Amino acid sequence: MSGLIQGELFGDPPRTAKSVAVELIEYYVKRGDPLEWLKQGQMGAGDSGESSSIGGYCQGKKFSSDFIIVSKFNGQEICEVFKLKEIYEGIKANA
Repeated sequence: MSGLIQGELFGDPPRTAKSVAVELIEYYVKRGDPLEWLKQGQMGAGDSGESSSIGGYCQGKKFSSDFIIVSKFNGQEICEVFKLKEIYEGIKANA
């Protein structure tokens, strides 16, 4: 079942580029990894529909590891940039 259909059935909010950024680090924040570890690791994840990373390039511009970049969403090339610290603190506050 696709995420969109499942979300419609179960009342989940629609996925956004920000939710992709949250999902990139959520597991690590909840297990207690410090922010500095995430910055040093510069992780990334991707498949045919989504791509996100800590630091890197987006539309030719370089971003430090202070940012999470979502460069693909719903199979479309995009350039959404989020502050790593804000996403990190938001997850911690809701854990």
